[in-house]
Amino acid sequence: KNTLKHIPSSLLSQGMLHAMHVAAQSLRRPHPPDDQAANPDTRELALGEVESKSPLMDSGAPDDPDSIIKASSALSVRTRGSKPGTPIRQRKVTLAMEFDIPEDAYGAAILALAKDLTDVVSEDAISGLAITRLMFPMVILAANLVLQFLCLSYINKYVVSASVHHVQYTFFRFHRDCFQPDGSMNQTEWARYDHEEKANLCQIAMTNQIFYYTILLIWTLSALHEIRTGQRLAGNIYRVPHANSVGEQIYVEDTDEEKIYIRALKPIVRCLMMGLVVLPKIIISVSLMGLGMRWLSATTSFEELVMNAVAMTFVTQIDELLYQFALPAAYRNQVADINFSIADFTPEEVEREAWLAYVRSAFYFILSFLLVWIYAEIVQDVLPNRVYELNAVCTDWQRQNTALKCQRPLFITIQKIFTEGMNALKTPPECYPFGRGSHDVEDI
Repeated sequence: KNTLKHIPSSLLSQGMLHAMHVAAQSLRRPHPPDDQAANPDTRELALGEVESKSPLMDSGAPDDPDSIIKASSALSVRTRGSKPGTPIRQRKVTLAMEFDIPEDAYGAAILALAKDLTDVVSEDAISGLAITRLMFPMVILAANLVLQFLCLSYINKYVVSASVHHVQYTFFRFHRDCFQPDGSMNQTEWARYDHEEKANLCQIAMTNQIFYYTILLIWTLSALHEIRTGQRLAGNIYRVPHANSVGEQIYVEDTDEEKIYIRALKPIVRCLMMGLVVLPKIIISVSLMGLGMRWLSATTSFEELVMNAVAMTFVTQIDELLYQFALPAAYRNQVADINFSIADFTPEEVEREAWLAYVRSAFYFILSFLLVWIYAEIVQDVLPNRVYELNAVCTDWQRQNTALKCQRPLFITIQKIFTEGMNALKTPPECYPFGRGSHDVEDI
């Protein structure tokens, strides 16, 4: 008590605040795993935590309160490989990186193989609920794969092949009826060519190269997104360390929001994930991309070109549909909470990984343009490349069949508003006359 009298009150209050702050931080910090608790050389800190001294232990000015603790990020910082008593700032800092698992039928299968399989193997008396939790996501994954492969097979047989047949014979009749044997076009035959045949010919998607390339690029980006998701999943599964026992695979962080981490994998579990989850997903995505590009090339209507690009995406959404429809909400919450956790990254390795992520993104972006050009100019076998010449032949037909019956330029309409008022916005009666009379309606 006598000693406290000689301590300035401001310094004493700052020391008490610091002690309370450290106590609160220790209460909020999650309990470290057993292997870290047993090793005195290992400590976990929040990213950005700095070493500070209590004002009671230092007669100088206290540390800046804002520098005592910094905001933590998603990465945890560990100090490893240093001797006991080594200052924190001199120890080797390593980071643990987290990678999300997709919230679909594939992600549910990963949770079942990593966690529920572990629970079944480690339990002395296997319960029916544990077996159900393991088998239910696997049955949903099997149903998803069967549905997706069936859709690909039947779409190719009854949809894509029929469209290719139709567009090829349309182009064949055009060459037969409107060209001379030497390859020159007969303009007289083209002028007398059947109106419906002209409509089918001039609506072929490949006749407008820019429009065709644009829709093809959008579809390629959509398919590459699925392929890249599978590639990320394969990379994360491959990088997770080897587990000596099934009990080492899962670490559950006991906090307010329970988080589940896959921090190691047994070889058999890793192979099951690669063979049942990653490989089928990539095969389906690649097959769907090629099938969609062929179908879009065989489209005989610009309207159907857009609709077909949208329709093909439903095959990639079957896994999400089954996931949302068939799995209980509690299991879906666990899929949302589970992540891959890969430890022992140095800050330099984290920065290198960030750079590689940008490089991969740029690679896929450039690859999408290359794939469109390679397919349209080299690979596609729907029609010969000279089909682009139809754009010049069909210009007059497209102009006639896309012209509006009553076209009112915006500038003229605005001018008429000042003279005729709101009546200028009404449709003129002469646009749609009643009866034939003397009106020429042959072009309608």
